[in-house]
Amino acid sequence: MIHATTPSAQNRLDTAIQRSEFYRPVKADKIRDEYHVVITASHDECAALARRFSLLVIERLQADVRVTPGGRGAFVLTAKMSSRVVQACTVTQEPVAENIDCVFSVSYSLDSPEYWGSEKGHDSDAGEEYADPPEPIVNGEIDMGECVAEQLILEITPYPRVHGASFVDVAVDAPKKSGENDGVEARVTGRKSPFSVLERLKQNADEKS
Repeated sequence: MIHATTPSAQNRLDTAIQRSEFYRPVKADKIRDEYHVVITASHDECAALARRFSLLVIERLQADVRVTPGGRGAFVLTAKMSSRVVQACTVTQEPVAENIDCVFSVSYSLDSPEYWGSEKGHDSDAGEEYADPPEPIVNGEIDMGECVAEQLILEITPYPRVHGASFVDVAVDAPKKSGENDGVEARVTGRKSPFSVLERLKQNADEKS
């Protein structure tokens, strides 16, 4: 049946207690078999998430979510997410749009907070690998919207650039003192700094005098 609705586990625990910008909870004790829902962020929710993640715009955010019980207070959330976001180019500050479509899974457990207080949660033995710990179930709820929002920021391209933009084309501001910026512009633009040229002309004039 489809039900219609409009960070590490320990680090996210305190945040999860507060209602997220994209709040879509499901009570863990109500999930007997599989819980299936399609969640869509409203215009206001997209705007709030864009502010949180320092994005220009989140044009849309939707996810087809399934939550299944795994026994002993464990659950697995699987979602197919679709979104379109707009970021500022790191070079020109022009808007850069990106479509995001992905499928991901996240495990949850009623015992997750206790995990971090255990020896296993603090074991840093580099010779042994552990699976990622489950996310916490706070107040008996799994916040599907927050899970989708956190996955969204992981999928977004870091340091986006418009096509053809390069730091090679960025000029460096004039230095406060003569020679202070000597050679810097040459490294950024590939051209000789006019300040370094002027400095050399001044040195040549002094030598001749």
